[in-house]
Amino acid sequence: MKVVIVIIAAMLLLPAAATTASTAPTKTWATDLPAFLNQRPGEWIVGTSTEPALSASEAESFARRDAAGPLFDRMKSRLPRASWPVLLKHIDAKLAAGNAVVDRQVLSDVRPYATIWRAAVLVDSSPQVTDRIMREVERETRKQQERVAAGAAGATVIVVVVAASYLGLNWLTRGFFRGRLLMASALIVTTGICGIAQLL
Repeated sequence: MKVVIVIIAAMLLLPAAATTASTAPTKTWATDLPAFLNQRPGEWIVGTSTEPALSASEAESFARRDAAGPLFDRMKSRLPRASWPVLLKHIDAKLAAGNAVVDRQVLSDVRPYATIWRAAVLVDSSPQVTDRIMREVERETRKQQERVAAGAAGATVIVVVVAASYLGLNWLTRGFFRGRLLMASALIVTTGICGIAQLL
């Protein structure tokens, strides 16, 4: 009889323990952002994990991804559309490195079947942070444009040299090897352009 009572008590206390584990202290910016802004005015973004996570790191990753969207929306109007993928890459890298994350909150909810993790991150989106990201994006975009321009110039040189070589050889052979020369020229041009594309 005592064993049965102990088992029943344990079953009743388990859900209570799980509930207690999920009620960890929260932070003002995560629960009441307007109140936090009254205390610390600034340009803040709060990202939260919008789906269950099985680890603290996974929950924080979800929260950073949630914060990246609003930060990207604030900055994309300052750049041409072609630079948006580079901007998003830099935002993700900054948040992953923790450079713009001022504070974080990670909560665990112990369930009978698993521990569910939730997270929130406070991101600084002030001009000091966004301007730094913008400079990095503009620098990378400029380098990429320079590489593309150099690649286009290299491809043009290859086409001109091969075309001149073809015309010269075709004239010397009086057109006897025209078909073979055309195939060889096309192969050289294609190989050269593909090689340049791989370097970009």
